[in-house]
Amino acid sequence: MSMDLLEDKSDERDYALERLIMLSDGVFAIAITLLALELRPPEGWDHTLVSLSALMWRQGLAFLISFIIIAGFWIAHRKMFGRFRSADMGLTVLNMVMLCAITLVPVANNIAFEGGPTGGGFVLYWAIFTLLGLANAAIWAYAAFARPALFRSVPPRNARLLTLVLLLIMPVSMPLLGLVTSGTADVWIIVPVLGLVLLARVFRSRLKRTLDPEWRP
Repeated sequence: MSMDLLEDKSDERDYALERLIMLSDGVFAIAITLLALELRPPEGWDHTLVSLSALMWRQGLAFLISFIIIAGFWIAHRKMFGRFRSADMGLTVLNMVMLCAITLVPVANNIAFEGGPTGGGFVLYWAIFTLLGLANAAIWAYAAFARPALFRSVPPRNARLLTLVLLLIMPVSMPLLGLVTSGTADVWIIVPVLGLVLLARVFRSRLKRTLDPEWRP
């Protein structure tokens, strides 16, 4: 009888993790869909591509950046949760905080690049993605240092620490996106992208030297 109870409890924890992953995937998918639904032809468009590009380039740029960032967080979320064998209340709460930030992205996307890096729209945009990045890092920190039993196979401590640093790169880098909104710095959209890629490669190579051979970030 006691063994049956233990098996039921284990199944319930696995089921809870699956439900959490399914909910997260749905929220990510809806957020990306809502981003696209907000792309509408502006007033005054004369039905030429040149006019459309001139009127919507900022809105299109905001959509592209938001899509790339959301997609990146979804990939990170999928890989992270693929390492967990179960989910507890702490992990669930932190994940819900992250999903809350995801649901706000389409709202902020519409007004993100209107007032420049000091405008209220950009501040909201930056704050939401910062919250998203911090929540994502908090999920890893909670599992890696407070509840390592949530992992299928617990990675080395150095790997857990370096991965946390890697996850914090995104929220720390968010202010760089303000360069996109200035009239003379539109080409600097590549700065945050290239910076994140470079830092990710540096930390990834460091991780490969510290991780167990059978575990990869």
